[in-house]
Amino acid sequence: MRTTSTKSTILVCLALLAPLSACFPEPPTTTTREVKEVARNALSTLERLVNRENYMDLGFRSLDEVSRATVGEPLPVSMVRLDELAAYQRDQDPTPLLHPTPQTFAPVLVDGEVRSSMIVHPRRVDGALTVGGFGGSALIRALETARRQSMDRTRRPASDYFDVEVPALHRHFVAYRQENQVLLIPIFDDDRLGFEAGQTMRAQEVFARLVPEARRDMTDKPG
Repeated sequence: MRTTSTKSTILVCLALLAPLSACFPEPPTTTTREVKEVARNALSTLERLVNRENYMDLGFRSLDEVSRATVGEPLPVSMVRLDELAAYQRDQDPTPLLHPTPQTFAPVLVDGEVRSSMIVHPRRVDGALTVGGFGGSALIRALETARRQSMDRTRRPASDYFDVEVPALHRHFVAYRQENQVLLIPIFDDDRLGFEAGQTMRAQEVFARLVPEARRDMTDKPG
């Protein structure tokens, strides 16, 4: 198995997450329908932005694909704080570490296949939903691949899933809840930590494996 970092795959998406999370400690309630509506309305903006020079950077295989783009099932984003992860003890309840953010990934599809994504979030001024970025093709493909594989196994609807991000460690997982458990799915292989893309794991186990990395990162931070 290969070890792959998400750091180089996130493009425009990651830069939006941390600042907005800080602005909305209690995320406003939004519905899937509202997110989809905003994302669909933004497809025309995306079509105007894409040209012969940047269509591949945005994840499209040809310029003609953009006119056929549709919006897939949104994927809400929760984040894990580095300090809380560093203090985590194995088999503790992982739920308190999951902090919902106001961001939602909206996959951009062409003929049902993932090409790109949008980030839908509330505006700082009035809280109205808007699209804050396009791109992140490698990240959204990995997230959507893991979600679809899990859906095939579990027969769960796409709306059951959400993204769990550890921003300081540049890591993302697809997640869902089952009874009283939180289950996480790595989206990339990592031989060092024993993560296999697509493998469903208990959140307790995932967090326990990430603790040493989180503690090193905390130690390396100045001040």
